[in-house]
Amino acid sequence: MRKSVSAGSSPLSLGGVSSKCSRRSLSTDQSVLYKWLERSSRNGEPPRLSVFAAIPFEGEQAREVLWRLLGAATQAGINRELNRTFCSCSQASHLFDQGFTLEKDGSEGELDEHYSVPFALPISITRVIHFSTLFKERRDDE
Repeated sequence: MRKSVSAGSSPLSLGGVSSKCSRRSLSTDQSVLYKWLERSSRNGEPPRLSVFAAIPFEGEQAREVLWRLLGAATQAGINRELNRTFCSCSQASHLFDQGFTLEKDGSEGELDEHYSVPFALPISITRVIHFSTLFKERRDDE
């Protein structure tokens, strides 16, 4: 069962892609994102992108949130070495303001920090580009 989330200014990390940010495990290259969504829909899966998001614990600094999200992504099986642009950051509120939602997909073993961002069919390259522009690359040493 999917559950929508409204996390205000929670940090996001876009997964396959965190101050308050989201990690992505996919490249920020819009054509790669578009192809991923197209392939998912052709395989009968709902078109969505994974992100990792977390609300900072009391006293937790932005960099610490980022490292926590990196750990969650790694635990979820995302290989940082195979993802050129592993960490892209945004605030959840930026996605919500642009009409994107975060959903828990309810899969067995889904991590607390993992969310899916669903895309409507037919998939619009314009919407994918808009989504990707909400993230900025962040290096691990920042």
